[in-house]
Amino acid sequence: MEGIAYTSFCSAFNLKPEWLGQTFKDEKGRSHTITGLNIRSRKFPVLTKEGIRFNADYLRGLMTGDPKLFERVQREKHKEKLKQARKDYKGNCFLYGLEPSWLDKTFVGRGTTYRIDGVRLGARRFNVLCRKQNDDVTYFNSAYVAKLMNEQYPAKKKAA
Repeated sequence: MEGIAYTSFCSAFNLKPEWLGQTFKDEKGRSHTITGLNIRSRKFPVLTKEGIRFNADYLRGLMTGDPKLFERVQREKHKEKLKQARKDYKGNCFLYGLEPSWLDKTFVGRGTTYRIDGVRLGARRFNVLCRKQNDDVTYFNSAYVAKLMNEQYPAKKKAA
């Protein structure tokens, strides 16, 4: 069944049908033979005779002779997620107890300065995307960020 799935759905994973049954070597020099595709698995859909599953992008890099392909694809996917988190902030920040004006503002947490850069809608706990001064990405719980922002930028009281 997995072999039929491979020939039917390999193009959806950017794989070539002629790779079914071929043997390849991973970066550790171990040989594997492609036997099929598990279309329900998003991360490791490629099945081998040896019982080890592989990421489709990783396998494509090995089969085409471009070992850095996997890293480039993963980096691009990460950049897209960061862009999406930034887009999602304005319309969804209120769901997390955050203020729209806090986007791109900084706060100090545990002695390090962070800039609020977006929210991750699918994240359960660490849903606020922040960057350190060196552009490293860090994720925080929204309640923690709201607490720090309220402490560091107290709301101005309205005159009665």
